[in-house]
Amino acid sequence: MYSNVGRIESVIRVLFGTLLIVYAVNGVFSFFVFITLILFGIAFILTGIVRFCALYSLFGISTKGRGINRISKKDIEIAVKEAEIFEDIKRENEKTKKVISKKINKSKVKKKKSNQEGKKKKVKKK
Repeated sequence: MYSNVGRIESVIRVLFGTLLIVYAVNGVFSFFVFITLILFGIAFILTGIVRFCALYSLFGISTKGRGINRISKKDIEIAVKEAEIFEDIKRENEKTKKVISKKINKSKVKKKKSNQEGKKKKVKKK
């Protein structure tokens, strides 16, 4: 059996299960609530100790950390594709910045020319 519960979660499960049992024993509850709290407490303690949760495996969840040895080829291929896409986006952004800066410079030049022409016309009128 493989484990699908990480170390930190394992400790949390054991502590939470213990708290549920202590709460059930010290509290005044109906028989149904008492049994429910005890069973959930035991379930949490067991899944914490064994580090396997059947519900996690049913839904394909794993909180166990993944070391470098557990990285699959598919994960590497996905990471490489994402890096390539990121670089493409970065290049496109640089191109867009250049185009925008050229347009801004052109508009500044036009404004300067129109301002100079306006000043010349004012000088001629005087």
